[in-house]
Amino acid sequence: MSIKLKSKSRKKKKNTGLAALIVIVVLLLAGMGVAIHNLSDKSAVYASREAELESLIAAEKDRADEYAEMTRYRQTLKYIEMIAREKLGLVYPDEIILKPD
Repeated sequence: MSIKLKSKSRKKKKNTGLAALIVIVVLLLAGMGVAIHNLSDKSAVYASREAELESLIAAEKDRADEYAEMTRYRQTLKYIEMIAREKLGLVYPDEIILKPD
């Protein structure tokens, strides 16, 4: 009878150990699930931030292109003539200026 009791207690210990192992594995899987969910949320935030920064980069490139175009325009004779007329009041020697009364 003592042999049967010992074998039953060993089986209970094996079952208890197996149950504890299963509980630990389930808890680890649950923790990994939560971590994966948090990482996917962060990934979505980073993706939206990346899209925002890319649009800012595109806007700055457009602004740089406009600046380069304006710089080229400022070096033309047409721009220099316009500034000379508007800001400095200069005219060509054969021009007649009519001022209203």
